[in-house]
Amino acid sequence: MATIRLSNIVKRFGPLEVIKQLNLDIKDREFVVLLGPSGCGKTTTLRAIAGLEEIDSGEIAIDGQEVQALPARDRDIAFVFQLFALYPHLSAFDNIAFPLKAAGVAKNEIAAKVKEVASVLRIGSIIDHMPSAMSGGDMQRVAMARALVRDPKAMLMDEPMGSLDAKLREELRTELKHLHIETGSTTVYVTHDQVEAMSMGDKIAVMDLGILQQIGKPKEVYDNPANVFVAQFIGSPVMNLVDCQCDGNGDVTHVVIGERHVDRFEFSKAIYEKLKAKDFNQKSLAVGIRPEAVLVERQPTNGYIKAEVDDIEPLGPYDIVDLKVGDDVMRASTRSRYVEREGQEVWIHLDENRLHFFDTVSGESLGI
Repeated sequence: MATIRLSNIVKRFGPLEVIKQLNLDIKDREFVVLLGPSGCGKTTTLRAIAGLEEIDSGEIAIDGQEVQALPARDRDIAFVFQLFALYPHLSAFDNIAFPLKAAGVAKNEIAAKVKEVASVLRIGSIIDHMPSAMSGGDMQRVAMARALVRDPKAMLMDEPMGSLDAKLREELRTELKHLHIETGSTTVYVTHDQVEAMSMGDKIAVMDLGILQQIGKPKEVYDNPANVFVAQFIGSPVMNLVDCQCDGNGDVTHVVIGERHVDRFEFSKAIYEKLKAKDFNQKSLAVGIRPEAVLVERQPTNGYIKAEVDDIEPLGPYDIVDLKVGDDVMRASTRSRYVEREGQEVWIHLDENRLHFFDTVSGESLGI
């Protein structure tokens, strides 16, 4: 297996800079997901690691050896594309065996390796099938087996489940995670699907406009977003973000939302003290809160403020409820059918331990 280090990577397509001074360390046997919207540079980064794209500046090192000048064939990297790219005239066995045959590996060794990787990916029953007789999920498993069969230093995957239906995606997410654990391969996986990223990655590297916004374990990125972009890209529904003003009054912190300055939440004094320590600007302050941290009561409750139900989205075990609070709308996650109808009055508060404050000019989190 391998470590991968990207240092100050820059890639341009004409005047467009699609990767901007990217620095990223991927440890041996780590599963790192490059996550971001279309056009953010994640696939170009993956192709640069593989040697399918030349970089304009910077260094790419695999196991400590700089490889940016090496052609793709000399980097010992396996690449799985979104489109299966199987040879239609070859069986599953021959598709998987192709890179070994091209390398002149002995027939008995090829048979043993194909059998081994087919067992890991649970495709032994279709090993003699032609691509035309396979499902989309089977074809993707065969494509992954072809990449794994030669024991590459690292595995690169570019949205390999993008063309599959929801059920197959869910099955393959689990299988890919088990596969990574069993093989111990260093894996870099590209997706725009946050569910894939959160459920599969040891770490998530969030990108936007060619810039690495944040990297960390899934829980770290979700619980402590570095900026507004990460806060609202990770999580479904997205984090509520509302302009606010804060002041300290005695033993409490008042967080006032809305232009009329009528709706105010009360929290402990510690919140205001932390904000003062960050030298925050009232004119560019926003409070962020995940929908599951918006607390909803159907009866007036001490410390809660009144809100009106604007919309209810039933999702089976829970509901997503849009709440009008003054001039703003906040989304809350409640248990199913807890809120009965649109127009209903409820009372809400925010979980103090899960508050986030952002500078709306820079977009950066204040780290509170």
